[in-house]
Amino acid sequence: MKQLAVAPAGGIGFTVSAGESLRIVDVGGGQVADLVVFAAGDHGEWFSGGRTLDCNGSLCPASGQALYSNRSRAMLMVESDDVGVHDMLYPACSREMYRIQYGWEDAPDCLDNLESSLAPWSIGADAIPAPFNVFMHVVVGEGGEVEVRPPPSQPGDGITFRAGFDLIAAVSSCPAPSCRGDGRIVVEVG
Repeated sequence: MKQLAVAPAGGIGFTVSAGESLRIVDVGGGQVADLVVFAAGDHGEWFSGGRTLDCNGSLCPASGQALYSNRSRAMLMVESDDVGVHDMLYPACSREMYRIQYGWEDAPDCLDNLESSLAPWSIGADAIPAPFNVFMHVVVGEGGEVEVRPPPSQPGDGITFRAGFDLIAAVSSCPAPSCRGDGRIVVEVG
C-alpha cells in the first residue's frame, strides 16, 4: 500500500488500478478533500455526481454503493465510511468563487490544485468535473437553499473505495474557510 500526503491547501494526482483500494483519511479532523476521477484509458469518462445520484437514489453514497461515471459505470465502490457525510452538489472552489464570494484575489483553491495535479495526464481545468467532496457537510433546506456546515470528520476518519477499473484520480485539501481543518489529508492506494 502506498501512502501519499496531500499538503494543506495543496493537491496530488495518482493512479488506481482495477481492484485496488483507495482510502482518503482526514488526519486532523474537520477537513474536506475534493476527489475527481477519470477512466485511465479515456479521459472523456469521469466521475459524475448526477449519474451517481441517479444510480444510487441518494445525495450521499453509502457503503455498498458506488461513485458512477458520466457513462453510468461504477468507478469506485464505497467499502467503508467512518463519517457518512459527503457532497456532490458543489464544484471545486476556484479563484472566481473566492473573488465573487469574498472579494479575495490569489488565494489557493481546489480547481487550481486539481489542474496542476492532473497535468501529467494532460487533463486541464475545463475537463475537470464537479468533485466528490469528501466530508463536506451540505444541508439542503425545504426551499432548496443550501448551507455549508463545518465538516463532521474527526482526526483519523476516512472513507475507503474499491476501483472498478483503472483510474486516474486527484485529491485537493480544500482551503475554503467553511471546509478546512488543519489541511492534512492522506491518500492510501493499494
